[in-house]
Amino acid sequence: NLYKKRRFHDCLLTIPTALEDVMKVGDIPNASYCICLYCFSIMTAGNNLQTVEKLMRKLHSQISNLGGEYTLYCIQPVMQFVINIQSKTKYWKHLTTLTGEIMNEE
Repeated sequence: NLYKKRRFHDCLLTIPTALEDVMKVGDIPNASYCICLYCFSIMTAGNNLQTVEKLMRKLHSQISNLGGEYTLYCIQPVMQFVINIQSKTKYWKHLTTLTGEIMNEE
C-alpha cells in the first residue's frame, strides 16, 4: 500500500515540469489541462487546501495573462470546491454547491 502511495506522489512531481515545458512553447490548452490535473491531484492527495488554493490562483492568473481564459473552464469547479470546502459553514449544501467567487452553478 505504501508503494502505491509513493508511486502516486512521484507521478505528481512530474506534472510541474510538464507544465513548465508546455508554457515555454505557448501550448495554452495543454498547460490548462496540466493545471487542472495537477491541482485536482494535489487536492485529492490531501495537501493543505490554503496552499492548493494559492497555487491554483497563481496558475490560473498565469494562463489568463497569456490569453487562455477560455481553456480554464475545466479548473473552475475544482477551484470553487476548494474555496467552498474551506468555509466555516455547518451546512453541507453550501460546501458542495459550486456557487461563489469562481463560478455560479445556480
